[in-house]
Order: sequence, then structure tokens, then C-alpha cells
Amino acid sequence: MPEIDDDELDAELEALGDEIALDDDTSYLDEASKAPNAPTAIPGADSVTNKVVVLVHFIKAVLFFRFFLHVGLLGGFFVPLPPLGHA
Repeated sequence: MPEIDDDELDAELEALGDEIALDDDTSYLDEASKAPNAPTAIPGADSVTNKVVVLVHFIKAVLFFRFFLHVGLLGGFFVPLPPLGHA
């Protein structure tokens, strides 16, 4: 690890502080305050997300129903359906 001279470091920091203090141009702050706000969500994402969530729950319900029907737990209540993919 290189040796750091404290006096040299203090001089560099002081020079940097002087440079920052001399910079009185704050026009960049005006431009930043006029910038539009960043969007907080993807436009239309709520409606799409809700539809996807409903669809996923529906698919899960259908798959669980078919599983229980196939296993025989619901056999006395419903007419069995043919397996998926068969005519």
C-alpha cells in the first residue's frame, strides 16, 4: 500500500475546496428542477397486471380441479372428463 503524505493530502483537499467554492454557476440546478418527473409505473401496467393475475388464478383453479377429478376425490360429484390432449 502506498504511503500517503498527510500534508500533501490536506493541500489537495484545500485546493479542491477552493475550486468548488469558486464555482458560483448554479444554472444546472434550474434545469434539473424544470425536468419532468420520472414515471412511477409502466403506463397501463395495472390493468395488464390485474388481468394476468386473474388468468393465472383461473388456470391454477382449473388444473387443481382436473387433478382432484383425476385422483378421484371429486368423482362422485362430477362426470369425469377425458384427459387433456385426447379427443
